[in-house]
Amino acid sequence: MTERASYGAGLAALRPGGVAITEEALSHLLIDTDTRLLDIGCGRGESLAWVQQRFGCHCAGVDLAADYAAQAAAACPAADIRQGDAGKLPFAAASFDIVLLECVFSLLQDTDAALHEIRRVLVPGGSLVLSDVYARAEGVRFDAVQPDATQPLLYMLPDRDVFAASLEQGGFQLLYFADHSDSLLQMLGQMILDGSACACLSAQDLARLRRARAGYALWIWRKVLP
Repeated sequence: MTERASYGAGLAALRPGGVAITEEALSHLLIDTDTRLLDIGCGRGESLAWVQQRFGCHCAGVDLAADYAAQAAAACPAADIRQGDAGKLPFAAASFDIVLLECVFSLLQDTDAALHEIRRVLVPGGSLVLSDVYARAEGVRFDAVQPDATQPLLYMLPDRDVFAASLEQGGFQLLYFADHSDSLLQMLGQMILDGSACACLSAQDLARLRRARAGYALWIWRKVLP
């Protein structure tokens, strides 16, 4: 089994909280069958499959890894799944009402490019659902332990103020915040048990996570005009 295949193999979803946090986020937004939703870093397609079943709306997904994109396409056949980079999305401008960015922001080496692309593909006033790890103490950055950017590596652990500054400078307004740090502890515990934590972080980096008091949270942002 490859490192990526083993990563999160014992988890229902490749992120803390799974679709329960997705469900919480979308409960704050108006969604109907005409809604267009894009999942960036869609992984194995758990969120897309749930959204399609729950709302029957127009779904699309993109993932840098071809194998994940293929798994997402199998999990949600009605969705438009493509392989692509968050910094150069293969979709037209103003194509989506909602963008999901679930446990992906911390994996990006160029967050400015990704935020620019998210703004481009969102309609005016569109929503960005972002859930990710953050530092409850001092933020840190990590060195990749693999040169392959498709590996599920953590590149940064920003504190909440840095998160806010990045999104506000990127043209977004905060609508909602909720801490879900217990979900992170549960996921890390499962990954340690199944051995997949070693696929993404060294023992030294795990120690840095503890010192940073790593947490997990949900943010909902609105694209600010213009």
